[in-house]
Amino acid sequence: MKKIFLSFLAVFGLSASMNVYANDTATLFLEGYVELISQLIITPQIGAATTLDVVGGESARRIATVAETTNNTNGYEIYIESQNAGLLQNSGATQSTAYAIIYDGGTPTQPAAVGTPTLVKTFTGSVTGSTTNVSNVDINVTANANLNAGAYTDTLIITMTAL
Repeated sequence: MKKIFLSFLAVFGLSASMNVYANDTATLFLEGYVELISQLIITPQIGAATTLDVVGGESARRIATVAETTNNTNGYEIYIESQNAGLLQNSGATQSTAYAIIYDGGTPTQPAAVGTPTLVKTFTGSVTGSTTNVSNVDINVTANANLNAGAYTDTLIITMTAL
């Protein structure tokens, strides 16, 4: 019993030496977090991107639509890069014809090579929650009647960047 009493005195003495104060008001910080949404969904026009007329050319032919979804209140930018620097090339890259992309009704733009993205759209409109905008992707192909037989291809890379 003597040990318990001494322990009680030691604890009581320690707490009495600590300056603990109570108040009738206190604060508690709360925080939640919403991840940034920056998403593109490309929907090709069936058959359009794989049946381009490189001999006769194309003018404002719809090849895809892009759904751009974000929740960033500052908006976003859309960039395009091209594996072949804006050329439809044959498999040996010995022949090609140029093309330009018209993104969301903008100015026809020949995409630059991978590593040098070309700005094709800036969206700074009102964003409330998750917002989706749909942009059309059209193509102009320069006619070239002097091409050898075969497929002429390129790959586009479309990137969305939050502002």
